[in-house]
Amino acid sequence: MQIKGIKRGNIIEISESLNIPDGSEVLIEVPDAPRTNNEERLKRLHQILGAWKYKTE
Repeated sequence: MQIKGIKRGNIIEISESLNIPDGSEVLIEVPDAPRTNNEERLKRLHQILGAWKYKTE
Protein backbone atom coordinates (compact mmCIF):
# COMPACT_ATOMS: atom_id res chain seq x y z
CA MET A 1 0.00 0.00 0.00
CA GLN A 2 1.25 3.49 -0.78
CA ILE A 3 -0.32 6.60 0.74
CA LYS A 4 0.44 10.31 0.93
CA GLY A 5 0.90 12.39 4.02
CA ILE A 6 2.32 15.71 5.19
CA LYS A 7 5.00 15.95 7.86
CA ARG A 8 4.33 18.54 10.57
CA GLY A 9 7.00 18.35 13.25
CA ASN A 10 7.07 14.74 14.45
CA ILE A 11 3.57 14.00 13.15
CA ILE A 12 2.67 12.77 9.66
CA GLU A 13 -0.88 13.66 8.65
CA ILE A 14 -2.31 11.05 6.27
CA SER A 15 -4.48 12.50 3.50
CA GLU A 16 -6.78 9.48 3.16
CA SER A 17 -8.61 7.00 5.39
CA LEU A 18 -6.72 3.93 6.49
CA ASN A 19 -8.56 0.76 7.34
CA ILE A 20 -6.28 -0.20 10.23
CA PRO A 21 -6.99 -0.09 13.95
CA ASP A 22 -5.65 2.74 16.13
CA GLY A 23 -2.40 1.82 17.78
CA SER A 24 -1.26 -0.31 14.84
CA GLU A 25 2.44 -0.14 14.09
CA VAL A 26 3.28 1.08 10.58
CA LEU A 27 6.55 1.25 8.69
CA ILE A 28 7.30 4.44 6.77
CA GLU A 29 9.96 4.66 4.10
CA VAL A 30 11.17 8.15 3.27
CA PRO A 31 13.35 8.56 0.20
CA ASP A 32 16.53 10.56 0.68
CA ALA A 33 16.08 14.14 -0.42
CA PRO A 34 18.86 15.48 -2.59
CA ARG A 35 21.12 17.72 -0.54
CA THR A 36 21.82 21.18 -1.83
CA ASN A 37 24.65 23.47 -0.95
CA ASN A 38 24.12 26.90 0.61
CA GLU A 39 24.55 28.70 -2.72
CA GLU A 40 21.76 26.66 -4.32
CA ARG A 41 19.49 27.24 -1.30
CA LEU A 42 20.11 31.00 -1.41
CA LYS A 43 19.40 31.11 -5.15
CA ARG A 44 16.10 29.25 -4.64
CA LEU A 45 15.16 31.54 -1.76
CA HIS A 46 15.77 34.60 -3.94
CA GLN A 47 13.56 33.08 -6.65
CA ILE A 48 10.71 32.56 -4.19
CA LEU A 49 11.02 35.95 -2.50
CA GLY A 50 11.53 37.70 -5.82
CA ALA A 51 8.15 36.44 -7.02
CA TRP A 52 6.49 38.20 -4.06
CA LYS A 53 8.33 41.44 -4.86
CA TYR A 54 6.23 42.01 -7.98
CA LYS A 55 2.93 40.68 -6.67
CA THR A 56 0.11 43.24 -6.66
CA GLU A 57 -3.13 42.98 -4.77
